[in-house]
Amino acid sequence: MAEAGSPAALHEALCARRESDRHRSGLFEELLQQYGLPTTWGAECAARFHEHPGTELPSVPSLRCELDELRSKGYKIALVTNGGESLQKRKLRLLGFEGMFDICIYCDPSRREHLKPSVWGWDQLLSWRAGLPAGYVGDDPVDARFAEVGRARFIRFAFRNNRYEN
Repeated sequence: MAEAGSPAALHEALCARRESDRHRSGLFEELLQQYGLPTTWGAECAARFHEHPGTELPSVPSLRCELDELRSKGYKIALVTNGGESLQKRKLRLLGFEGMFDICIYCDPSRREHLKPSVWGWDQLLSWRAGLPAGYVGDDPVDARFAEVGRARFIRFAFRNNRYEN
């Protein structure tokens, strides 16, 4: 653990916030203020976060083979994600998943009622799903709750953070 008030402690706090509450507005401003730094830096922090080149994404564990197999068997595949559309589309491109899904639902991070685990994402899929059984693949507890809300089987996938593997 870094010394309180140090740049390393701020970095740790920002990383922790990103994991715990990354879709809440003011992600950076609140912590910058706690560290006595100008909250006006928040916009630049957010811009740098969104411009991150994501070079690590192509090398992370992938569900590509499993998704390809499901598609070859005629299954329909949807994506429901908490995150802005432009950022999530960029991630899909970097992961090589562009065009993989039949439908993509981007939960607007500025609208709390849209974010998983709310039923909003499932509501957007209602006619597409047409009452068919569903499975939901996710990597964190919010995804597990979202699957439960939609009465879907939850399939855990440890994407990058071992804290969810227990």
